[in-house]
Amino acid sequence: MKRSLAIVVALAGLFAALTYAALELGGVAIIETQREDGTTRTTRVWYVQERKDLWLEAGAPTNGWFVDIQRTGELELTLGTNPFPYRTVVVAKPAVRDRVRALLREKYGWRDLWVGLFVDQESATPVRLVPGRADRDSIPNPTNPPDPPSATGPP
Repeated sequence: MKRSLAIVVALAGLFAALTYAALELGGVAIIETQREDGTTRTTRVWYVQERKDLWLEAGAPTNGWFVDIQRTGELELTLGTNPFPYRTVVVAKPAVRDRVRALLREKYGWRDLWVGLFVDQESATPVRLVPGRADRDSIPNPTNPPDPPSATGPP
């Protein structure tokens, strides 16, 4: 019985170590987004670059950072020590998802395969990062919708 327990504990430790290594070994950026209550959410994410475009991938629509950017349209990304502001563009197109998935698979190799055992990568959503802050007037905000246009035109 003790031997069986030791094997289970060792396997659980190996699983945890492999998962940690897969997620955190390198090539990880830090993003900061704003929760609905105004507090900052810090998340470690994988990223890829294709030509001049930086891409992130939301593994699930319920990921906190993904919910935040859908509301605010922006985030700060840190690579190294300097944070930079970006506008976010959610691109829910299968061809783009497949391209970003291929780039992630190429960059992260076995790590991407390991994570793919636990995350449905085919339902992931790519997010393109555009340098600069979001235009506050263009961000949909369900809690504070814009006034409808005047029927008589501008004053």
